[in-house]
Parts: sequence; C-alpha cells; structure tokens
Amino acid sequence: MKKLKLQILLYGLLAIFSWMIVGLGAARQNNAKVGSLRPVILNEENNHFLEMDDVKKLVRNIQERPLEECKQGQVKITEIESSLEENPYVKTAEAYTDIAGDVVVELELRKPLARVMYEDGTGFYLDREFNKVDLSSSYSANTLLLRGLERETLEPRDTVKSEQLNGMHDFLNYVDRSELLRSQISEIVVRPNGDLVMYPEMGDVVIEFGKPDDIEKKFANMETFYHRVLNYSGWNKYRKISLKYKNQVVATRN
Repeated sequence: MKKLKLQILLYGLLAIFSWMIVGLGAARQNNAKVGSLRPVILNEENNHFLEMDDVKKLVRNIQERPLEECKQGQVKITEIESSLEENPYVKTAEAYTDIAGDVVVELELRKPLARVMYEDGTGFYLDREFNKVDLSSSYSANTLLLRGLERETLEPRDTVKSEQLNGMHDFLNYVDRSELLRSQISEIVVRPNGDLVMYPEMGDVVIEFGKPDDIEKKFANMETFYHRVLNYSGWNKYRKISLKYKNQVVATRN
C-alpha cells in the first residue's frame, strides 16, 4: 500500500513538474519577439484576387502596429483569421506562429468560375461554389465572360438566386473541367429565349449551343467537328456553327 501511495505521489509530482515546464515554455514563447510575417496563398495558380503584399497590408491593419515590434503573445491570431475570412476574396484563413517565431497566414482564395457582366458594366464574379463575389478594382480574372443574363442584386458570398443562371450550373462546371473548352471559349451570351451563344478566343465564328441541356453530347459533337473539319479547313471558312440540333452540327460558310 505504501509503495502504491509513493507511486501516486511521484506521478503527481511529475505531472506538476511537466505542467510547470510547459507553462514556462509558453510564457517564454509569448514574450519572444515576432520574427516576420509570412503569408502563404495555398491556391495561387493563375487567377488570384490578392497578392502577398495585399495580405501583409490586411494583417498589419488588423494588428495596428508592425508585427516585428510585437511579442508573440501580442499577435491577434483570432482577429487576423476572422477579419481575413470576412474579405470577399478569401475562402478560408488560418494564422499561427511557427517554431521560428514567424507569423504564418495561410489563405485559400475564392476561384472564379465566370464573370457576369451587365450592359452598364456592373456585375460580379461567380466562384466555383456558385457564390457571387465582388469585382476587384485592382485585379481582373482571366475567366469566362457571361453577358445577356437577367439582373440580380449582388450580396457578396450570397448564392445565386436567378433561375436562369442556376440553370447554367452544370454547363459552366462542364466547361470549367475541360482544359480545351476553358482555353477555347472566351464569352457566352444568353439570348432572350434562353439559348446560349459562344464566342471562341480565335476567329470570328459564332457557336450556337442552344439551351444548356444535353451538354456532354453537344460538346462531343463540337469536338468531332473541330478535329475532322476545322483542323483542315480553318476557322475563317465558317461564320456560324450550330450545336442545338439533335445529333448534328450545322455549319454556315462565309
């Protein structure tokens, strides 16, 4: 029994000693100077709304003083994360202090799927979650342009309300998944009857897609026409290609 009590006492003292070491280490770390601010954009790729300098500026505005003058315990980690996540171009944000004492801010930015533009030049970006995102005054994403859509109000990060635009969800996702289509199609106009008209990056040809249905089959027909006809005759021989008729491609020569 005495041996058991002694073991319990030793374990208790060991636990207290460990807590003291951890506490001293945390206190020492809190009082240590911050090294530097190190922003990391996880999905930078080609389309990004924020640059590294933009992130640094946002964090410094939150901190209200240069991080290099702060102790690690003075860094407003929670405020940095929550404030950055309120930015319309940020999907997720995580901030922490690494072992070297640097403040690391990891961001995942929203990725544009398309840009909706109205006749007066206003509009918004549509991200891959089909949420609306403000246009940027400093950056224009190289993405698909949509015109002719019925207007809806912009509430940042709000989901799309328009039945017309929601009806294009599968169509836009299909285009986004295809490297060929993303590189070929620059603009889509929605006609009053709901038909889609596509304008490619190269040439003056107009591609009539029709309603945003039977998507896979229509694009398969278009790809076949590209390989069997356009690769040999060239774009300039045609002014219009129509995919809206069932199981066929109708091409109109110049």
